[in-house]
Amino acid sequence: MIWVETGGPDNPSWRSRPMQIGNTQEPGLKAFFSDNEGGYLIVPPAWKGWLNINSALSNPIDNIRISVGFLLMKHANKDIKVVVDEDFKKIAI
Repeated sequence: MIWVETGGPDNPSWRSRPMQIGNTQEPGLKAFFSDNEGGYLIVPPAWKGWLNINSALSNPIDNIRISVGFLLMKHANKDIKVVVDEDFKKIAI
């Protein structure tokens, strides 16, 4: 999949944006980091400080992470709800 996106290791974008997310006219990057499309449900809280638009454009590993996250976001069946468990059990450790 990565090879098809960039054209392989001889293409300059292989070193920064192997999955092409963040290219001009490509809406995935902006959608992933907006708070209204569910990207925040995929990004682990510990990554929120350093995984960002700039890292997606400059770091090929982050570009792949965000691309896979965007794929998950688009294929997820998501809805935010508060569910109260009336039958919970307290466990003392």
